[in-house]
Amino acid sequence: MVPALPLRRARHALLMLGLALLLGPLARAAEVPRVLTVGTDASYAPFESQNEQGRIVGFDIDIVRAVAAHAGLQVKFVNTPWEGIFNALAQGDRDLVVSAVSITPERQASMAFTDPYFDARQLIAVRQDSPVARLTDLRGLKVGVQTGTSGDEVVSRLMGKTSPDIKRFESTPLALKELEAGGLDAVVADNGVVVNYVAHNAGGGFKTVSDPGFVTEHYGMALRKDEGALRARLNQGLAAIRADGTYARIYASYFGAAEAAAAAASAPVSDTAPGLHWEILAGYGPLFLHGLLVTIELTLVAIGAGLALGVALGLVSSSRDAPRPARAPARWALQGLRTVTSAYVIFFRGTPLFVQILLVHFALMPALINADHGLLLSGDAAREFRQAHGAFLSGCVALSLNAGAYISEIFRAGIQSIHRGQTQAAYSVGLSHAQAMRFVILPQAFRRMVPALVNEGVTLIKDSSLVSAIGLAELALAARTVAGAYSRYWEPYLAVSAIYLVLTLLLSTLARRLEAPAHLRGR
Repeated sequence: MVPALPLRRARHALLMLGLALLLGPLARAAEVPRVLTVGTDASYAPFESQNEQGRIVGFDIDIVRAVAAHAGLQVKFVNTPWEGIFNALAQGDRDLVVSAVSITPERQASMAFTDPYFDARQLIAVRQDSPVARLTDLRGLKVGVQTGTSGDEVVSRLMGKTSPDIKRFESTPLALKELEAGGLDAVVADNGVVVNYVAHNAGGGFKTVSDPGFVTEHYGMALRKDEGALRARLNQGLAAIRADGTYARIYASYFGAAEAAAAAASAPVSDTAPGLHWEILAGYGPLFLHGLLVTIELTLVAIGAGLALGVALGLVSSSRDAPRPARAPARWALQGLRTVTSAYVIFFRGTPLFVQILLVHFALMPALINADHGLLLSGDAAREFRQAHGAFLSGCVALSLNAGAYISEIFRAGIQSIHRGQTQAAYSVGLSHAQAMRFVILPQAFRRMVPALVNEGVTLIKDSSLVSAIGLAELALAARTVAGAYSRYWEPYLAVSAIYLVLTLLLSTLARRLEAPAHLRGR
């Protein structure tokens, strides 16, 4: 007989072994640091910009990395245009927004903030001969601001939100460039950005003006209101880097007097340096190559999907010449389909593509793919998908829907350009309407459609640049990133223009080769 005590010990040992095997992987998973997707507009030096190696760098970036290391977190930075950065946070595309974001009551109503990590004040940038000495002197002058920033709010309170004297730009360096060119009398922006720009562009003839009425603002890391635990961990990390001196070292490296002078002296080229300095693009090859690949992928998807959609819509629109269905329900269904098609074409041809991209990304896609209540995908899978592929999918959908509307009109016009006698002749030899379209009408119409379809393809290549507004890293965003890093615009935008030109020429050449046999067969 087996003693009871050893048997109980054996069962106990087996039980503990089973628990260890079951809970071990869970414990190890719990130890894996959370990876935060951080949205930042990398055109706001010295807080965030992108260097020659394609890495996002700056004061904000160093602070976040230090905080994350103390908080046991991992971070991944994603270059996100300012215009859509808070929507990306709200919809789960980003876990955190760190982009020189001022903590304001309006923003606190819709999002949470960590403790402040930087104190900022507004500065007025004017030309050296300007008489402006205080904020109130700006009344009646042309003033530039970055859209949605604290500078925008300050000037709007002074001059009125709808004042025609306020010019809003997508970035502060662009506003300062306009000031240099004479299109503005002043620019109001955060002191860190203005001082950095003036230091790197000593030949621009700028000076800065402060006003006692400017209140001190505080930058914070923005996150969703339901992320209370994450906020507490970030605050603990921020307190830790302040206590051990890490924060002071990072601050001095960007805003200390000696360091700022050294940074200005070591700048590879200033915005006012004469001539073109192509050397600033030397290290950005991978960034432009990635942007080129994304642009090509977007265009190919949009052309393929738009062509399929356009053919279907074009056939519906041109079905008025088809024999009427004998049954009333079929006639009503066909008429309803024509009405929907007509409304679709009117909407997508009558509204700007830029607006359509924003509607798709910030209205349609969140309804379909959302962590909380997505119709097609929800939960963590939805959040991961949106972070990895959301902008690309939205760009493809918007461009395809827009292209489908235009291509449908191209097909409708091409079909209707064929004389009705051709259709009647096809009917007379016993062909059905579908057979007449397939074997008689469409082959002739296609030859006439080719130039218009090529033109639509060229338009799609160029229109893909608008997708940069939702943070997709294509060619236009690559150029904007380089311009933000160096405050130079000739070199990056000329380079991107050349790339677009080559793409359109290649497509036009290919189309001419396809068009030539079609003309020969039609003789």
